[in-house]
Amino acid sequence: MNMINMTAEQLSEVERLRQAKRYPQMYQYLRGLVAAHRRAATDPALLDDMRIAENWLSVATSINANDGNFSNEMVRGSMQFAAAAKKRPLTDAQFQKASDDLAENVGQHIHLSRGGESDWHRSTGHRT
Repeated sequence: MNMINMTAEQLSEVERLRQAKRYPQMYQYLRGLVAAHRRAATDPALLDDMRIAENWLSVATSINANDGNFSNEMVRGSMQFAAAAKKRPLTDAQFQKASDDLAENVGQHIHLSRGGESDWHRSTGHRT
């Protein structure tokens, strides 16, 4: 079962944003696609998965954009604190690279899978 089925045009837009390294915009675009499909969904389990995906994409947008929102500051601060506690400081640049690498991975998996659920779950770590 796919969470959403993307059109060729939608996949092309995800790929364009990924190649341009416009990761926050890629996440926002994906969130919009999930939201549009959620409005038409009726399966309660699928609706829950879509809500989780929308939330994940919203928070990922904030974190990757380093926009100063609560979720961004909480995740970045928590990761930097944990790294420092292990005497392995994590710079903002290192965190941003890791965030960009994750976004790149998400975009690549979606492109290679042509928008299928299994690769979305594999790239984000989400399991149903």
